[in-house]
Amino acid sequence: MDDQILDWAWPVIRGLADTILTNIEGCLVEIGVGIGSTPIFAKYSKKYNRKCYSCDNKYARIEWFKKQTYVHNGMVFFKGNSNQFMDQFDDTPALVLIDGNHMAGVVRQEAHFFIDKLATGGVIFMHDTMPPEGAYEKKLIQKNKEMDTYKVRQELEKLSYIETFTWPYSSGGCGLTMVLKKDMERKFYRL
Repeated sequence: MDDQILDWAWPVIRGLADTILTNIEGCLVEIGVGIGSTPIFAKYSKKYNRKCYSCDNKYARIEWFKKQTYVHNGMVFFKGNSNQFMDQFDDTPALVLIDGNHMAGVVRQEAHFFIDKLATGGVIFMHDTMPPEGAYEKKLIQKNKEMDTYKVRQELEKLSYIETFTWPYSSGGCGLTMVLKKDMERKFYRL
C-alpha cells in the first residue's frame, strides 16, 4: 500500500492522520479524488478500520480509482457533485479533505456541512486556501478560472468553535488549511 503513496503527496495530512484517527472516532471523507490523496485515505481507512467516502463528479476518474489495488471494502465511491453527496451523507467524519470545486460558494457549503457533521476534535483539511498571490496566482492563470477558496478560510478563522491553521508552503504554495472542531467543554486534548 505505501508504495502507492506518492512521496510528495499531502505531507501534512500524512503527518497528522495517525494522531487524529488514534484520538477521534469517525469515518474519512474525501471531496475530489486524487492520485495523491485517495491512496492516503485508503491506507488510513484500512489501518483504522474506518469507512472512507470518496466523492468526485468525474465518472471516469471514479471508475479508474475503483480498480486500484489499494481499494478495500471499507471504501465507498460516490459519483456526483458534493451537493448530491451531502444530500445522502449521514455519518460522522473524523477526517475530511475538501479538494473538489474551488469556488467559495461551493467550498463554504462543504465546509459548514462537514463542520456540523464532524466529530468533536475531528479535522477538515481544505486545499488552495491562500489569497491569490504568488504560486496561487499562477495556478489561477493556468486553470483559467477564478478560485476563491481563501475567502472561506478567512470566514472560518472568525468562528469561536473551531481552530484554523494554514500551511502557506503546502500544496504547491497554494495553502492547506486545517480546521479543528473544538470541544467547548474540554480544555485539553490528549496527543
